[in-house]
Amino acid sequence: MLSAVLNAAALGAALLLLVAGLGHLRERRLFLATLRAQRLLSPRLHVPVSLLTPATELLAGALTVTTVLLPALPRPLLLPQTTLYLAFTAYLAILVRTRPGTPCGCFNARSPATWATVLRAALAALATLATTFVPPVPGPWLLPALAAGVLLALTTWLAPSLR
Repeated sequence: MLSAVLNAAALGAALLLLVAGLGHLRERRLFLATLRAQRLLSPRLHVPVSLLTPATELLAGALTVTTVLLPALPRPLLLPQTTLYLAFTAYLAILVRTRPGTPCGCFNARSPATWATVLRAALAALATLATTFVPPVPGPWLLPALAAGVLLALTTWLAPSLR
C-alpha cells in the first residue's frame, strides 16, 4: 500500500512537470520575461535556462511516468525528477526570501512565488526520492495509483493559488 501511495505521489509530481514543460514551451517569451523579472540569474543565462528548463521538465516527467507505469524499469530513473524538484525548491526559496511578490513562473507566470510553491516543490522531491526505494506498484494497484496521481497533480497545482 505504501508503495502505491508513493508511486502515485511521484506520478502526480511528474504530471506537474509535464504540464509545466509544455506550458513553458508554448509560452517561451513569457517564461523568458519571468526569468528576467525574477533577477536571480545572470542575464547571460536567461535564454539558455528558458530553453533548458522545459526540456528538462519534460524529460524528467516522462522518465518518472514511464518508470511508474513500467515496473521492469530501474528505479533510479526517478532521480532526475528528484534532482529537478530539489533545484526548484532551492530556487523558489531564494526567490520568495529575496524578491517577495515576484512571479513564480511555475504554471502561470503572473502568480507570485510563495512558501506554498516552495513546499509543493519540496514535497514532490521527497515523494519522488522515497519512491526510488520502494517496489513498483503491484499490478492491481496500478490503475488506482494512476488515478490518485492525476488527482494529486490537479490538487497540488491549484493549492498554492488558494487564499
